[in-house]
Amino acid sequence: MRKLTKNIFVAVFTKLLLIIFSIVAQRFVLRSYGSEINGLTSSITQFLSYFTLLEAGLGLASIQALYKPLATGDQSGIDGILSATSRQYRKIGLIFLGLSIILSITMPLISHSELDKGLVFFITILMGMSMVANYLFIGRYQVLLSADRKVYVINILDAVLGVSFSLIKILLINAGYSIIVVLSAALLSPVIRTLVLFIYVKISYPKISYKVVPNYEAIGKRKYVLVHQIVGMITNHTDVTILTVFSTLSQVSVYSVYNLIYGNISAIISTAFSSAAQASFGRMVESEIPELNRYYELYELFFTCMLFCLMAAVLVMTIPFVSLYTEGVIGVEYIDPILAILFMVSMLFSTIRIPAITMVNASGRFKETQKGAVIEAIINIAVSIPAFLFLGVRGLLIGTCVAMGYRALDIQIYTYRKVLGKSLKRWIFMVCLNIFLMVIFVLFFTKVDPIIAENWISWLLAGIKCMAIAVLWFGVVCGVLYRKSFLEVYKLIRKKY
Repeated sequence: MRKLTKNIFVAVFTKLLLIIFSIVAQRFVLRSYGSEINGLTSSITQFLSYFTLLEAGLGLASIQALYKPLATGDQSGIDGILSATSRQYRKIGLIFLGLSIILSITMPLISHSELDKGLVFFITILMGMSMVANYLFIGRYQVLLSADRKVYVINILDAVLGVSFSLIKILLINAGYSIIVVLSAALLSPVIRTLVLFIYVKISYPKISYKVVPNYEAIGKRKYVLVHQIVGMITNHTDVTILTVFSTLSQVSVYSVYNLIYGNISAIISTAFSSAAQASFGRMVESEIPELNRYYELYELFFTCMLFCLMAAVLVMTIPFVSLYTEGVIGVEYIDPILAILFMVSMLFSTIRIPAITMVNASGRFKETQKGAVIEAIINIAVSIPAFLFLGVRGLLIGTCVAMGYRALDIQIYTYRKVLGKSLKRWIFMVCLNIFLMVIFVLFFTKVDPIIAENWISWLLAGIKCMAIAVLWFGVVCGVLYRKSFLEVYKLIRKKY
């Protein structure tokens, strides 16, 4: 529990830092290079994300396989798994390199843009190279540290490098350098990341060897994880792909601005409450700890109340943020309250299932949950494409909301019935309560006390006020109704520290 708490707090703090600096840096890109460059980089990122399917569940399957040998101190078991993982990552990195080159050639042909084709080519190849480095050199270190509940090491390193290179990006843009120079400088980040992780692992795990006979059987579950990754890719990236191919880069830019907000917040939540928690629950599952169900209840309760509290405040502050963020950008209309609501709903459906997915991943039940994942992807495509033809960007998000809503309920039902062996009534009441609290909160700030922000200082002050009221509102109501559970969480944290 101590490492779980440490991982969560470090993840939240570091991801917040990354969000702030990445948003600031991206605004400089938008203001200096225009909506088309901003849209292009978003589209390239989405296409490169499809290539991550090459990993075929390797990372998650390897992490899950390492729980038991790490818990029992089986060094030969650890070495065999890491040897297999390392060799697979090298193969993936080389294939990714080839696909990145192919994408850099085809991207100028499929993007509806007036940008120079040579510029599009070089931007694509530079963005692809940083991801190639992750597979060739970094993957095996991330797997080991994640399985050993040391996600905080990765998060701290990512924060330091992310903030540093965001500042470098801003300085280069202000100095008048081209986007090519800015992206080239960013390639130093994975190089430094590789060196730091290599040194840390070498010192912390001196007995580890990657040269033993690889144990491919131990990571055999990766084929089941792959189905989940394909589905996740379809659900999370369908929108930008459709916009890139059938719409304009300016529309992609509009989408990317809202996604910048909700995507980054989703990353914080996922890292803090899934990546950081999965290893701890994995150890509990392997060790058959009797308190597992109770720890999960406390974890899910705290997570759900926190999630709705955060989402309520974010929704209220979204339009004032977008208004300031896109100030001075001409030719494209970015203000769309309906789009903000749809992004919030889709993210809520996506993140509310994190505790359930964490438990499924920790117990290795990838095969058993494939069916629901496939249905989610089918729903997303079947609804998104027709809705896009009639409603544009809003239609795409409606399709995403429907698909994610189905999957959120499906995975909850499976986790409660098959993993925990409990009724779903408690979870349903908890969610309905928080939806009610959110609606009241949002209506107050839209009808009674609307947010008006004329500059970033006033927006920041309004955001602090909004978040404070949200914490007070959700905290008091949830604290009263779940008093014993919150006291138990407090005692557990205090006991460990």
